Amino acid sequence: MLRTKPIMKLFERAQAVVARRIRRDRARVSEELRPVFDHIEERFYDVDLTLDDMARKGVVNRQLRVSFREQMGVGIKAYLLRLKAELGKWLLWKTHLQVQHVAELLGYSCNFNFVRDFGKWTGQSPEAFRDARRGWSAESGAAGRRRGRVAAARERICSRLGVALPPMREQGLAAVAPGTCFVYIVDDHAEEMAQMLWEILREETTGRQLDLLRHEFLFGGPELFDLLNRRSRELGRRNRRHGVELAELALATVEGSAALLGERFGDLHALAIARLGNALRLAGDLHGANEAFRRGEALWAVPEGGRDRYIEAEICSLKASLRLFERRFEDALELLDRTLEISRGHGDVEMQVNSLLQRIAIKGYLERPNDMFPDLDEVEALLETQVNPNRIMLLGIYQERTLAYLETGNVAEAKKCLTRAKALCEEFDHPMTRHQLDWIEGRLAQSAGDVVMAERLYRQARAGFLDLGDRVTGALAAVDIAILCHEQGRFPEVMALLTGDVLPVLEEVPLRGEAVATMELLREAVEAEAIALAALQKAREALRQIQRDPARRGEQV
Repeated sequence: MLRTKPIMKLFERAQAVVARRIRRDRARVSEELRPVFDHIEERFYDVDLTLDDMARKGVVNRQLRVSFREQMGVGIKAYLLRLKAELGKWLLWKTHLQVQHVAELLGYSCNFNFVRDFGKWTGQSPEAFRDARRGWSAESGAAGRRRGRVAAARERICSRLGVALPPMREQGLAAVAPGTCFVYIVDDHAEEMAQMLWEILREETTGRQLDLLRHEFLFGGPELFDLLNRRSRELGRRNRRHGVELAELALATVEGSAALLGERFGDLHALAIARLGNALRLAGDLHGANEAFRRGEALWAVPEGGRDRYIEAEICSLKASLRLFERRFEDALELLDRTLEISRGHGDVEMQVNSLLQRIAIKGYLERPNDMFPDLDEVEALLETQVNPNRIMLLGIYQERTLAYLETGNVAEAKKCLTRAKALCEEFDHPMTRHQLDWIEGRLAQSAGDVVMAERLYRQARAGFLDLGDRVTGALAAVDIAILCHEQGRFPEVMALLTGDVLPVLEEVPLRGEAVATMELLREAVEAEAIALAALQKAREALRQIQRDPARRGEQV
């Protein structure tokens, strides 16, 4: 066989599919076995990779072989055989290569040995396997093709897992929707099967994905729903429309699972719609997000006591995020209070922490620093009681606490908190936090009357913010410098800071309320070259409001 470029490209695609399987297996095993999987992933398609070869190179020993069998259910030799079979199945299914050519690509010198090994793992000959995958072509019409496609997908998944669909259970499902082919989650392999279903789905167009989920597949269990939602959050950070598409798939998964979900369907349906609303919010479609939440609330209208409280908490949290984006902060606080009430009852620390952090951000923006302290105390206690507390999150709490003490005039406590924050900051390479702490320390130095130190720290923070592209916080530090310069009569420097850093930012960002009048007042003062200290202080207040706006923070996520 000629190893042409197209054939080798197909072989590389097959290798990539099997490599993903190896990485999933690697994540399930103990630390001691991971180097074995690293070696296998690097060379699994190599004809010379054998158990003896791995032993000679010191990759495995007797103890590791025993541990591998205990954790994977098969020995290393059988596992390598299975990987070869996976490669062979992909090539047989996706290409028109002759069986002997597939065997050659896999390193078999004898076609008979490939047929023997393939049969050991799949229970079929290569020709039978290929015929089964393409058996739908003999059926007539679109319905036959759809049934064959789903049957092939089901067989592919179960073959890869080494499990079979019990006929009795399949017949029971057929009674729910006669004539439909089903794929459902097998309890012992739920996560793995959900991942495989996702791999099949992402080969399709978005419309075809939705069609498969709503009309041709029936998925048992919420595993694929959860997987798609995780993907939606992960990919949505990079491509927000993609996040929406995946949230729509998750919703279709639940709608396609109605019969199997039974009593859970209503709750999961409402949750899926709320998560779609959240994805739409992140994509900037606030109208679509509100419509989704309204639709979810209509579904949620069931008798009191018949709802899943944990799901209710998540829906309240997602809706609070939407209200926050709309700057309806009091409504957001009410929803977060409800979320906290439920999550405390369930002992859900993660949801409590997230809700408290949102409340802290809103209260800081609303200039209610005294109201922040109970929430700061609670979230700090929750984090510190964890076995492995999130120390970056703790750093943020110390930073917020320092600012709250400053704003309430408690300089002594602010200094203590700043010391704790700086000690934690030394553990992490987090430039933004380091510059923010410089700026806070500048405020403390200014309150103590050390204007030289304050200006040095403000300038250091300003340069750092601008290097990181945060022009709003950079402009805030510039106003602090301008105030110090104004008090010392250094008016040309004040003008340079305002025209270079502050006014361009105020003219670009969306302004609300008094901030619009503040910008006009400042522009007129600059044009007249008669800048009052009060105008600088108003500009500082406006920039501080913009910088602390919880909705602005969310838009940058």
